[in-house]
Amino acid sequence: MNRVWLIACLVACGGSQATTTIQSPQDYEKVAADVVDRVIEIFNDGGINCNMISGDLRALNGSQKVDAAKRWKKDHPESIQAMKAAIAARKPELEKAMGPASRQCEGPIKGLVAELTE
Repeated sequence: MNRVWLIACLVACGGSQATTTIQSPQDYEKVAADVVDRVIEIFNDGGINCNMISGDLRALNGSQKVDAAKRWKKDHPESIQAMKAAIAARKPELEKAMGPASRQCEGPIKGLVAELTE
């Protein structure tokens, strides 16, 4: 039974990503908050494992959710404030989560976080 459950989980994880469609500023704000949540989660889960964190950040950066946000931001430059607000609202938590890893693996991680949150 455990083996079947493990295989089902692995198959589910390998499935295609859900398509993210942004049709309003509220949708964009939700996606921005979700991206910040995921960045915090990546750092909390990764500890100071630089390879794991950078891999997860690259995967997030290549996700449909981030691609949709980038497309929306390109077409709606005024939405940049929504991303800044989402980051500002979670800045203490973001800095706390990033702290150990950002000191351990400065270069690639800071660049990836900057790409995701710009």
